[in-house]
Amino acid sequence: MLVVQGEAYSSNIPGLVRESRCGTVHSSFRNGMNIRIGRRLLFIGTAQNGYLPFAVHVDRESVERIGCRIRPGDRMVVEIRPGALWLGERNAAVRLDNASVFCSLLSGSPAGSGILSANFRRFAALLRMYSGITGFGMSAVEVMDILRKETDQTELGRALIACRTYPSLQWQAVRPLIGYGSGLTPAGDDFLIGALGAGMYTGQVSALVLSKLAERLAQHQDLTTDVSLEYLHYAVSGQFGSRILEVLNALCCQMPTDVARAVWSLIGTGRTSGIDTALGIYCMIAELEKEVSP
Repeated sequence: MLVVQGEAYSSNIPGLVRESRCGTVHSSFRNGMNIRIGRRLLFIGTAQNGYLPFAVHVDRESVERIGCRIRPGDRMVVEIRPGALWLGERNAAVRLDNASVFCSLLSGSPAGSGILSANFRRFAALLRMYSGITGFGMSAVEVMDILRKETDQTELGRALIACRTYPSLQWQAVRPLIGYGSGLTPAGDDFLIGALGAGMYTGQVSALVLSKLAERLAQHQDLTTDVSLEYLHYAVSGQFGSRILEVLNALCCQMPTDVARAVWSLIGTGRTSGIDTALGIYCMIAELEKEVSP
């Protein structure tokens, strides 16, 4: 039997597995694999993109060893046993007894608006330094200009501006962004997840709106990819990857280096997912900055 050591796992995992033990391998990548369990996904893989709210994290060697035993479409019984996650028919297990448990829940902003405003400006300056192309097919500066000027009349421009104009992020404002772009997590979804995180952190997005967004997403699962839907599912319940949480927490820190470290760590996530998410955070931050600027 193959046994590998887990490094860390989300506090969501035991409940997710107990709810439905029947699993199917959804997809497999170099850094991990997704297993469909009931309506949810379980990711077993590295933490190269931070700690994820639906993940059991292992090292790359363990990913390769488990990956040799599975392929997309394989069915298996997935169980939480004492100290381990057991992958039945694959005759493999991930030890959890020495793994750390993490929580992905977002807590509200503890800082005063003056500190926030100063850090927002640092954050915006860091985004302007990004030299690559975003998942929207334009530079970060161009996206920021669309949000700042609020005059762009393209379909994308109107969708981005709607998030800035209606920071409560109700369905009619965010719907055009869901599934916008290509890849495992389209740019519009990444942007929306960043906006949701910042909106909850600053109190601009209410629990009622989140509940309605969750209902709509459940009704329109064909709008985007399965993996992106998983991130959105957790986002509307106030749970985010650790790199998003680190940025939001750093924005309330009095040490400017913390902001830079957290922002560059987020931007390094995926091909463009990190910068697209950061721009979503900026969208909500820019609105708050406008309110608190003298």
